[in-house]
Amino acid sequence: DSASVRLQQARTQIKTTHNRMIEKLNSVLRTHKNQIQEPIITLRGDRYCIPVKSECRGQFGGLVHDQSSSGATLFMEPAAVVELGNEIRQLAIKERQEVERILIELTGLLASREPEIQATLEVLAHVDFTAAKARLAQEMDAVEPQLNAAGILDVRQARHPLLTGQ
Repeated sequence: DSASVRLQQARTQIKTTHNRMIEKLNSVLRTHKNQIQEPIITLRGDRYCIPVKSECRGQFGGLVHDQSSSGATLFMEPAAVVELGNEIRQLAIKERQEVERILIELTGLLASREPEIQATLEVLAHVDFTAAKARLAQEMDAVEPQLNAAGILDVRQARHPLLTGQ
């Protein structure tokens, strides 16, 4: 939220509008008890809906977003919250645009540091490879071969690392 003022504002507005919507939905649940199949708020797509008895559709008022498999229940977005749902959707678009703007800005900052990042990556890869070799040597109880003064390698009790137990 603190990445930018615009992002913080958008997210604060989304939370505030969401809270207003939930209050309105709870009010609708209380005032339309007889028309409601179950006193719950559910999501259909990204819209908040209430399960309404299908025969009460006209009295309830709002948009139908889904229907139960039996057809006895319609999941309706009450007319009183449609505008708030639209506002949340618009605020979510603003939020996404601001996140994209921030990511583009950060990508630009990183792009200017590409040589340093590449050099660091190469060093890290070398360190990781060396550590992996050391772990493997420990697991295999390996020793470093020694050359004598003539440059000859005298191998005793040697074993192939892939042919264990032989």
